[in-house]
Amino acid sequence: MSMIKHTFRLAAASLAVAASCAQAASYTIVTPTPEPFYKTDAIIQGVGDFSDTFSFAVQGGATSAFIWVFPYTPADLSALWVNTSNLKMNLFDTDDLNTPIGVGKTAAQLGINLYADPATAAYALVLKSQGYDPAKSLFWSGTLTEGSYQATISGTAGGLLSGIFGGGGAYIAKFSVPAVPEPSSVALTVAGLALAGAVARRRRQTA
Repeated sequence: MSMIKHTFRLAAASLAVAASCAQAASYTIVTPTPEPFYKTDAIIQGVGDFSDTFSFAVQGGATSAFIWVFPYTPADLSALWVNTSNLKMNLFDTDDLNTPIGVGKTAAQLGINLYADPATAAYALVLKSQGYDPAKSLFWSGTLTEGSYQATISGTAGGLLSGIFGGGGAYIAKFSVPAVPEPSSVALTVAGLALAGAVARRRRQTA
């Protein structure tokens, strides 16, 4: 019994030291991202707080984009060694790195059912089976104009026993920053919609 208590005291002391160590990593996302989205591998953090930066650019006009971040929060005993908590995601225009233009929110905060769409549900279930928690994932979507952007993903890495067993944390970040449509393709799309509407009206008139 005393051995167990000693082990937990060592763990607590190690975590106290580790918690004071901030970590940071920088990544550059090549845009436009490959379809359906850019995907980082599971990013393993050492024990303690972390704040990672993802830089990317939008060229040629405005485009719709999204960022989706899944923290590694396993439900089994591996959470004693590896766990990611206090996850936050902020998006900045590089002209102002003090005021975020977007903040990651959970599906519950957004009023979204992750399992309503079959494709999304399948993806979320796969990640859940691997220890990533869809319920704690953060999501942002919106329109980005031409310019440079920076997303920061931060949190705390480490389970209860990470300090003595070399654990840490992990997350998966997905970015979608598609190419801006060429003006000619936009015109063709509009023309196609107009033609489809004209055909539909003619059919109604002749019916």
